[in-house]
Amino acid sequence: MNAVAVWIFLPLAAGGALLPLAARRRMAAGAAAGLAVVLALAASVTPIEQPVALFGRTLLLSGSWDFFGRHIVLTDAARPWLVWLYGGAFLWMMGARWVETSPFLPSAALLSLPLWIAALAVQPFVYAPAFLFFGVLAWVPALTWERRDPGGRVLRFLTLQLLALPLLLVIGWMLAGVETLAGQEALALRAGVLTAIGVSFLLGVFPFHVWYPSLAGGGRVYAAGMLLTLLPWGGLLLGLRLLDTYAWLREAPFAPVYLRSAGMTTLLSAALLALLETRLGRLWGYALMAETGMALLAAAVYPSQGLRLFSAAAWPHLLAGVLGAFALARLRTARGGLDFPALEGAARAFPLEAAGALVALFSLAGYPLLAAFPLRMALWRVYGAFSPLWGAAYMAGMAGMMGAGLRTLAVLATGEAAERQFPSRWVQAFLLLNALLLLGSGVFFRLVFPLLEKLGRIFPQL
Repeated sequence: MNAVAVWIFLPLAAGGALLPLAARRRMAAGAAAGLAVVLALAASVTPIEQPVALFGRTLLLSGSWDFFGRHIVLTDAARPWLVWLYGGAFLWMMGARWVETSPFLPSAALLSLPLWIAALAVQPFVYAPAFLFFGVLAWVPALTWERRDPGGRVLRFLTLQLLALPLLLVIGWMLAGVETLAGQEALALRAGVLTAIGVSFLLGVFPFHVWYPSLAGGGRVYAAGMLLTLLPWGGLLLGLRLLDTYAWLREAPFAPVYLRSAGMTTLLSAALLALLETRLGRLWGYALMAETGMALLAAAVYPSQGLRLFSAAAWPHLLAGVLGAFALARLRTARGGLDFPALEGAARAFPLEAAGALVALFSLAGYPLLAAFPLRMALWRVYGAFSPLWGAAYMAGMAGMMGAGLRTLAVLATGEAAERQFPSRWVQAFLLLNALLLLGSGVFFRLVFPLLEKLGRIFPQL
């Protein structure tokens, strides 16, 4: 058997097969959830390139697939990320059964995830940006369902992603030359500058951030929430692969400087814009943008701390993304929109949905006892020791996001009294499960952290 066939080709085929079932959204979402959980469980128990006994026979799962001189290589160290991606897809697809969302969402998820995995595994690197962009294109039907793109939101998003593609392709070619030719300082400098610009377009680093609030504030809240939760981390992993592969780039002094500067700028701008926002959908987009800034700041400490903080942030980020998008999609359906005037008093009429949205927002902001709080404090200590100014700026970003969450709480809790409406038991269970996982991961973080550290093993040089 071949690991590439199991975790890349199989979900790709399933995603294509689900396209004709788009009209039966709940059935397609259930099928996608079933496949995702099977792939996640298989990744958690099946080693790659190591013999394992199964029903009296020895099974060896090969991790390499060769085609036209190119290689897709999945190592055993990649299995924790496979669990994270497909486990997260399971949660998203289960939630898709109980919200109004695009019927093409299950296909988009199963088509994009294996392409993004291939982007992290293909050799040589020059082909990785193309796989990543093809995965982005798979989301177009889900975001433009019924052929609507009000305000050109999706077009702006695709334009910025398309601008990143040629830069990253050129970088792949240039880095191969830098790796084999000594004394090419000028070429190395140009490659470094292009890397910074390309990654900024890809991740939506300020001022290229417009697609965060525009997509989250559109009519496809749930589909956009899944894309904005997973795509930036796919781009971050691609950037970390660059650092892990090329020693000169990893050891260059400008690499952590760029990560720190881009992360802090993105965090502070997102916090300020979230404080001024009056539409909860767009505010959620700014919260995910701030999370990208936090992830950049966590990755920037790799020279001294490695990827421990970055890897540990993956689990809280995923849970908060699922819970927040699900709760907002339910509130939008119930109130007809996500503008603050439409949501006044929503906590009285829809307490579980409102609580889910608030828990997700406060978790991303680093509220005590929730899953992200220990990581936010660890990052604050790191940057406070690096420079008091950086520590103060980091705390200002956290305070801004906390203020946006408190403002949302005030809007949801105030207003005319209304009769409480509770969703079905399955929806209640889904909301409570995700909220309890966020709370439990924060309270028992010392038990969860050793499991999350395994995610960093995919980049042994970092």
